[in-house]
Amino acid sequence: MAVGALTDLIQGPAKTAGTVLVVDDEAGVARVLTMLLASRGHRVLTAPDLAGAWRLCAAERPDLVLVDKNLPDGDGAAAVAGLRQASGGASVLVMTAHPTVSSAVGAVAAGAQDYITKPFDLNLLLGRVEDSIGRRRQQAARDAARHQADRLHELFEVVLDSMAEPVIAHDPLGQILCANRAARELYGFGDDAPPEWIDALERDRDTMQVLRRRVHRGESVPEHRARRVRADGTQLDVMVSMRPLARRGVAESHGILEISRSVADMVRAQAAVVETEKMKSLGRLTAGIAHEINNPISYVLSNVERLREYGAQLARVAEASRALVAADEAAPGAAAPAPAAARAEVRDALAALQRDGVLEELGPVLDDVRDGARQVATIVRDIRQLARTSNGRVERVDPAAIMEQAASVMRGKLKRVSEVQRETAAPGEGAGAVFGMQERLVQVVINLLDNACYAVEKGGGTRITLRVRWLEERVRLEVEDDGPGVPADARARLFDPFFTTKPPGEGTGLGLSIAYQIAREHGGRLLYETGTDGRGARFVLELPAPSLRGRAVLAVETEDVEVPRDALEAEGSTVEVVRRACDAQAALAVRRFDVVVVPCGTQWPSGFELLAEVRRNHPSTVRVGVHAGSATWNGSARDDRADLWTEDLLREPLPEILGRALALQHASEAF
Repeated sequence: MAVGALTDLIQGPAKTAGTVLVVDDEAGVARVLTMLLASRGHRVLTAPDLAGAWRLCAAERPDLVLVDKNLPDGDGAAAVAGLRQASGGASVLVMTAHPTVSSAVGAVAAGAQDYITKPFDLNLLLGRVEDSIGRRRQQAARDAARHQADRLHELFEVVLDSMAEPVIAHDPLGQILCANRAARELYGFGDDAPPEWIDALERDRDTMQVLRRRVHRGESVPEHRARRVRADGTQLDVMVSMRPLARRGVAESHGILEISRSVADMVRAQAAVVETEKMKSLGRLTAGIAHEINNPISYVLSNVERLREYGAQLARVAEASRALVAADEAAPGAAAPAPAAARAEVRDALAALQRDGVLEELGPVLDDVRDGARQVATIVRDIRQLARTSNGRVERVDPAAIMEQAASVMRGKLKRVSEVQRETAAPGEGAGAVFGMQERLVQVVINLLDNACYAVEKGGGTRITLRVRWLEERVRLEVEDDGPGVPADARARLFDPFFTTKPPGEGTGLGLSIAYQIAREHGGRLLYETGTDGRGARFVLELPAPSLRGRAVLAVETEDVEVPRDALEAEGSTVEVVRRACDAQAALAVRRFDVVVVPCGTQWPSGFELLAEVRRNHPSTVRVGVHAGSATWNGSARDDRADLWTEDLLREPLPEILGRALALQHASEAF
């Protein structure tokens, strides 16, 4: 090729310049290619054989290798794969002056980008070179992006798996995209992959699909209680929060991000916080409790010293009497008079008892000792009841006793208040029994009393009133003080965690928050009201007191389970008793019942199936399941198909059982 023709090809730098390795044993060809490619802005390396090519590929990592097929130390076409590997994936163009179809096919099959024949069409050559380098750069960019994406994906998985909260993401159709380790463990999949579709976890698919449609429209679901199925088929209650997966600034949702929390774990965590705060409360009351125990112990000890003195005098009388009896027995005749000295000793000892008033004071002193010991025993009993860990069992409680037990524990602080009033009303005709966990409720009242004592002491008040008021199917435990009250701007946050109106170091801000949660656990409320005459503060613990009066009860009776109908009717309930589960189904189809009582041993359908049907079709009806006989009574049988399980209807009065079931329903609705 003439130099002028070659010069005409040089039109400035190439659009895509790179490093090119020319491997050719013909020095002239290598020189022409070097000049041509360098003029287009490429960096050119040359090697006369494959050995030099491999060294340069490993050291320089060229973007493109132009290799002659016939080289002194081997076939360039056969070395394509090795050159690509040594250069880190460079494009390879094979050059030959003796082209054949088979050699071209072999070169491309080995990984060559193209096959170029000599003599060159330089325009074609330059086009192939720049195209190959461009593809190489694009491939490198794709590889880098893929590597970066892999790293980000790996980092995302690490971050996701390190989260303590179970997280599941799925697309708009419900196909699960990812689930972190906490979610896989919560739903029992461990290291295995979760199910393909989110619906596989749901018990109530219709409700969850309605919620997901809301999320797809851009809404967020802060918290919803759902029942799901774990990998082993067991049921799990969870609180699910959902929010849309969408790019910033884009309204359309590309999926849903769900965060689940086990209800059981939440309850355990809340119980731990409650226990911790309870222990802190006891710690704050320690000084007052010690003072309250010290007072009765002091006069018990004082009276014990007096009893020791009285005992010595009584011992003297006893000794003198013993000597007199001994003297009489030693006399020769039965009618012989006792010695004068023995009689005088007895007279002197009796005179001393009369003079010191021992016989008159002995009874009152013993009464004081007994009262002091009882007072200490009462304080210790109340503290032990408060300090014990709750077993979670809901039992009948007495609101007045709850108030008195809390006041007993707070006696030391209440003594510093000028006036402590108690107002306890009797339950009204429409009120029922109150059920709950007594130690938890006492803890709430102690917290309210502690706050009232603080308000009176710091705010110049003089009075605290403890009040129990009964309303229709409700009871109010009120603690009122005439202190400064709560500022209006703080009332909305009173029950928020860590919010306190006390100075730093004097309050944690958890007391009222925990009390509020305990009230909710019992289906009740914790309220703030302004005190009497607009002064001070009144905190109210309001609890449900469900009555059986006017309740419609449907009970299935079997040979093993006899329903005490009279006991329920005495409480004012209307009772319908049937002998078969299918009769209960028919009754439920035509009438609304407040409570159903179903033995598990009933057939066609089974008791379990009937309870599940009532839960599904009559969600507001309270369900009581009865296990009759120890053979059917086991923990695995007790599940959410009934609000309350009982072993039989004889060990506990049925009105008591139904009252407890109604209380549990109030609590679950509040939660």
